[in-house]
Amino acid sequence: MAVEIRTLDPDDLDQLADLGAHSFGGPRPEMVLEQRPIPPEEAVAAYDGDRLVGHVAAHRFRQWFGGRAVPCGGVAGVMVMPDQRGSGLAARMMAAMTEAMRERGDVVSALYPTTASLYRSVGYEVAGWWGRRAVDVAELAPPAGDVTWRRVEAGAPEVAAVYERCARGRDGWVVPTAPWWVSWAVGLDRGTNWVWIGDRERTDTRMPVSEPVAVVAYGHAKGERRLNDLDAQLIAGVDGPALAEALAFLGSNGTTADRVRTTLPGPVLARHVAQASRLPTLEDWPWMLRLIDLPGAIAARGWPAGLTLEVTLRVSAPARVPDDPAAGDWTLRVAGGGATCEPAPSGESGAVEVAVGDLAALYSGHLDPAALVDEGRLRGATPEVVSGLRAAFAGSPTLPIFF
Repeated sequence: MAVEIRTLDPDDLDQLADLGAHSFGGPRPEMVLEQRPIPPEEAVAAYDGDRLVGHVAAHRFRQWFGGRAVPCGGVAGVMVMPDQRGSGLAARMMAAMTEAMRERGDVVSALYPTTASLYRSVGYEVAGWWGRRAVDVAELAPPAGDVTWRRVEAGAPEVAAVYERCARGRDGWVVPTAPWWVSWAVGLDRGTNWVWIGDRERTDTRMPVSEPVAVVAYGHAKGERRLNDLDAQLIAGVDGPALAEALAFLGSNGTTADRVRTTLPGPVLARHVAQASRLPTLEDWPWMLRLIDLPGAIAARGWPAGLTLEVTLRVSAPARVPDDPAAGDWTLRVAGGGATCEPAPSGESGAVEVAVGDLAALYSGHLDPAALVDEGRLRGATPEVVSGLRAAFAGSPTLPIFF
């Protein structure tokens, strides 16, 4: 009997837990909790008869590029039973999930790969890095004193609200949905963790009004010396001073903690540390991006207001998706802070050739087009076109949330 790809049956969550254990080396409680962030009807599943042998789902995120938040499917929970691996099942499920994301309006998709070659074959490419870094508490500045702190539950609405304001405009950062935050809070509550909100008084109102401007969520972890490390699952501030206060709040634990571990990207963290060279990376992981709806992704992204550019792109399909809708000849036009991508006459001369995955890495701002030219992966691009593409897709994407 052929393996069937269809929607996950809600009655099969026990099977899903077993699949998670086989795939990730241990139970995945978020797969079976009532607070599951992705409803079963939005998950793609593979069945061998009545036996669940594969699964993939996608969060409904928004992801920032060029100063605008773009509809993004955050792929997670890609799992295949051991006896089905190597059969091409993962690629089949990804194709079904991509179509589902396209139909619901996602224009890009992001994921953290366990097997980058698989995801490259279906159109994804590395677009940035997630990392965990350590900073000595002694390197953190003392608090300025204009933020007051209060402890809250992990599921407090201020947590998501502060993070969303912090994420605004930062290339690559995703804005999760409310169900994702519920699942995050449940996971945080399984360990010994604390969540604190920092409030700051507004000065632009007649009456004193305090508003939440910073959040930290952290627990303790064994350090390299006798002291503990503070393992921060979240550090966010709505602006630079608020983020500095969040770091200072953790730094005030200097008598009982050695370091703060954080997923704040290096370029962000370095702005708040006296000695930026003292930020060792404890672990890192690439994240990948795919263009699901090329015209939609181009229209949704932000663009430089002063740039005018027109270039014909000949986009090649990924290896396992020969009929990818993004493949073909396209005219990219950038003007007045916006852009369009429309079908161009097939075979038009002067087209710049690029693979759909490499175009995704350009879209994010992760790859310099000149580097692609050097690699022979951006063929036909003149120096003027390279300069225009560099200006159009300028960015420095990071992604501090692992999903």
